[in-house]
Amino acid sequence: MRKAHACTASVVVALMATGAMAETEQRSFEAAAGGRFVLDADWGKVEVETWDRDAVDVSVERTDELESLEFDEQEGTVTVRARKKERGIFGWFRSDNAPLFQITVPRRFDLDLTTAGGKIGIADIHGEVAARTAGGSLEIGEVAGSVHGRTAGGSIRIDDATGAVDAGTSGGTIRIGRVGGPVHARTTGGSIHIDDAHGSVSARTTGGSIRLGEVGGTLDAKTTGGSVRATLVRQPEGDSSLRTTGGSIDLALAEDIKLTVDARTTGGGVSSDLPASAPVSESKSALVTAVNGGGPKLTLRTTSGSIRLRTP
Repeated sequence: MRKAHACTASVVVALMATGAMAETEQRSFEAAAGGRFVLDADWGKVEVETWDRDAVDVSVERTDELESLEFDEQEGTVTVRARKKERGIFGWFRSDNAPLFQITVPRRFDLDLTTAGGKIGIADIHGEVAARTAGGSLEIGEVAGSVHGRTAGGSIRIDDATGAVDAGTSGGTIRIGRVGGPVHARTTGGSIHIDDAHGSVSARTTGGSIRLGEVGGTLDAKTTGGSVRATLVRQPEGDSSLRTTGGSIDLALAEDIKLTVDARTTGGGVSSDLPASAPVSESKSALVTAVNGGGPKLTLRTTSGSIRLRTP
């Protein structure tokens, strides 16, 4: 008789919630590093940890709202599916009786997590990470790979990522540490803060400020509810744009960067202390200038604040 956790086996366990069933359901699977874990849950909080073992452990704190729970393992991919009982639209979003998914995977593993109502927390991991929830925050540690994160009801925090980052929320702030690839960040309900991005950055918000610590590529930042502050440390290959209708713009440029600047404001002044600037046209509220002989176009626009260009 083959073991249920054998790597070549496919194990599907359909469990109906009854009052006699244990409150916690646990499964363990043999899984070598480099595999993939998939969670497809109607709702619930998710916690992911890593370890130096060739195994995946899954613990689910069951509730009487859980209709079914399935475990499946095939060819290095472990999948968990959880379905909720039909309780009507108001019962659907209750979080007081949601299950808790506690998952432990090898340190080098890919994650694909989906829950329609709960927080997702992920420890440091080597792999590609996709995390989606419609009702909670995303908290992700250091990732040796790319990150795709989506939530419609919470904030997003990503400590570090060596690959690209795509983060979006309609109900909270976005905070990202160091990123080795391009960044795409969108929120309609909070600010965006990125410490260090080696590639290009695209950041949009309608409800807060944008802070970009050090950027090594093109910039595309826009907000209608706050100021924009950024530092460009390496030569961008294409055009960049910083725009706001609700605050000021402060941009620091490394001394060797070549750009053609077009800065304009209708609610303040434009100032520059770049030593290599050669003004083409200049007024109190506008500045068009070639920096270090000119280069890709940099457009700066605000309707309710000042614009400042400076060295770091």
